[in-house]
Amino acid sequence: MATDGLITVGRILGAHGIKGWVRIRSFTDPEEQLFDYSPLYLMQKTKREAFEVEIRKALTKGWSVKLKGVDDRNEAELLKGIDIAMPAATLPELAEDEYYWRDLIGMTVVCKGIVLGEVDNLLETGANDVLVVRCTEGSVDEQERLIPFLLDKFVIGVDKMSRVIEVDWDPQW
Repeated sequence: MATDGLITVGRILGAHGIKGWVRIRSFTDPEEQLFDYSPLYLMQKTKREAFEVEIRKALTKGWSVKLKGVDDRNEAELLKGIDIAMPAATLPELAEDEYYWRDLIGMTVVCKGIVLGEVDNLLETGANDVLVVRCTEGSVDEQERLIPFLLDKFVIGVDKMSRVIEVDWDPQW
């Protein structure tokens, strides 16, 4: 989600304990990088509010975080499901062959001039990221494709200006 130049980088999963701590799921890689960004905002339905982390502890999945001004479980429970966002402009510049997922989503995927569809989202498999390519108007067929995002193997090139990803992928797969 992007709103007013903000991008979603995490979500509050719910309360954790009785002293106002919350469980957070970070969408950054590595996950702890979420805490390097500033400012961070809670994206509530009618407003966005900057917040400050007082203390954080790593959990098996996600983080337990004490937010400044949230001092009891009732307050923490009210934050469940709220997205955490940051200004997109604060993201670091990437090398030429590196890409933010958000920049790849919506790009047209072609193979030898044949339109396969557009990137709907990406999956993290551990071995490599995978493009989820959904058919769109003008696609060769109505098939969804999962294409490993491996540069110089299956992904021949990414043209950021024209928003096209050229792949070496049999359209019949």
